[in-house]
Amino acid sequence: MKTTLLIFLGCIIGFCQAQTQSKRALFIGNSFTYYNNLPGMVAAIASSCGDELVYDASTGGGMGLENHVDNTTTLAKIAQGNWDYVILQERSQTPAFPEDFVEANVYPYAATLNNIIQTQNPCAETAFFITWAWQNGDPYNCEAFPPICTYEGMDDLVTQRYHTMAEQNQAILSPAGPVWRYLRGNYPSLNLYSSDGSHPNVAGSFAAACCFYTVLFRKDPMDITYNPGLSEAEANLIKQATRVIVYNNLTTWRVGWYDPVAHFETTGLGMGQYQFTNLSANAEVYHWDFGDGQQSTEANPVHTYTVPGNYTVTLTANHCDREDTSSIALETNLSVNSLSKTTVQWFPNPTAGWVTISGANPIARKEIYALNGQLLEQIENGEPRLDLADYPEGVYVIRIVDTGHNTLVTKIVKKNE
Repeated sequence: MKTTLLIFLGCIIGFCQAQTQSKRALFIGNSFTYYNNLPGMVAAIASSCGDELVYDASTGGGMGLENHVDNTTTLAKIAQGNWDYVILQERSQTPAFPEDFVEANVYPYAATLNNIIQTQNPCAETAFFITWAWQNGDPYNCEAFPPICTYEGMDDLVTQRYHTMAEQNQAILSPAGPVWRYLRGNYPSLNLYSSDGSHPNVAGSFAAACCFYTVLFRKDPMDITYNPGLSEAEANLIKQATRVIVYNNLTTWRVGWYDPVAHFETTGLGMGQYQFTNLSANAEVYHWDFGDGQQSTEANPVHTYTVPGNYTVTLTANHCDREDTSSIALETNLSVNSLSKTTVQWFPNPTAGWVTISGANPIARKEIYALNGQLLEQIENGEPRLDLADYPEGVYVIRIVDTGHNTLVTKIVKKNE
């Protein structure tokens, strides 16, 4: 059992990266997207890693989201359906404008496009493309709105407003702007801009493309072998920056937030009968394996065991092509009041802070992992609870090791109140 659980943990937190993936993405934006054929660059990166990106784009110079909501080309491409991701990019300046302007001229159009996307592509995730500030801020609107007079001020606002759009629309983020900022701060000699000080040069587009590959495929950008003509040193700096900002912090960019999370509790009703209460999130299709050869697709089934013994009950929760599993060990003797007290329960899940671990053997160690496998915290005590209050919203893998060296693994959803 311990070997099985450890292999399972490795797949959860390592994403079983050897698996080849094929994704379909539609890019909607303007020149920041079409410069240097950014979508094609993402596809070339994917190919270099053994993956496939099938893409299309609707882009036009100077187009904002309000132009796309009634653009026949954009709407027709969304309506093609079967997209895994639809990427939205606003004009480079408008997200940094005063809040009342953004509330009236940006957020409503982001919501309208997202609604169209979800209606016609129910399995698609909307991804907002966080662009970057101009090289020296926005000189055209500086006097009217001083916060955008500098690169830093403009960049802060652009990133903040895209976070708001993602939150409002339950979307994910591709943070090219934050990667650019990391590169500017740590490697100032690496130029990312074209001569106009706003659009990307090839290095800038490559940084954005590495972000997209990492977010869409959830894989380590250091595995990328494609190079659009940069020096090896420049390409490596960009890939390393993408790893630091994006891959090591996928939950910060909301990646995985809307994946299915399987979770359930059991109640013994006596005479071998159990009620299974489904507490899964972000799922619509369920499959139960009761461990005795019987199965169910009900959301909250009742099952009766006819032979005493130990059974492993597994719930698989699905949303489109994503799934998650959770298992509980039951021991039934078919007697009246045969509720098993050996079942480990984690509650509340989702949580805003504390998670209580009930029914476990004495605990020796607790570990908290990000979905990409990064160990975030190791707690060497036997207290049957842990505190996620200081962690950002997202999904975390929790691993506990008891004093007998047995290992249990689950996923916990952190949501702020």
